[in-house]
Amino acid sequence: MQSLWKESRHRLIGTSDVVLILVLFSTILLIPKKKGENVEIYVDGRPKFVYPLNIEKTIMVKGRLGESIVEIRRGKVRMEESACPLKLCVKQGYISKQGEEIICVPNRVIIRIIGGKLDCITK
Repeated sequence: MQSLWKESRHRLIGTSDVVLILVLFSTILLIPKKKGENVEIYVDGRPKFVYPLNIEKTIMVKGRLGESIVEIRRGKVRMEESACPLKLCVKQGYISKQGEEIICVPNRVIIRIIGGKLDCITK
């Protein structure tokens, strides 16, 4: 380990490199995300539903393995129930910021927060 930090012409990474990497990562993580306005729900890679986040709604989504229940409440959305075996999508909890996603790989359901104006609501 000491050989990485010794002065050498052939070292892979230096102290200044480590500091620069840490500054870049912390800057990326601390950039505030905007509050989302709408939620898109995809099934099998195709957009299925679009709803504003300012409504209270429970949506039944038919995925590859079975029914998933998506809940929109108080400007946030979550996967309430899913037919997938590990339930990682359910354990993720609520999301509300632009760009955040809940992805249920086995059931092929994606919930994505977006901003901007809503053109229509699909059923």
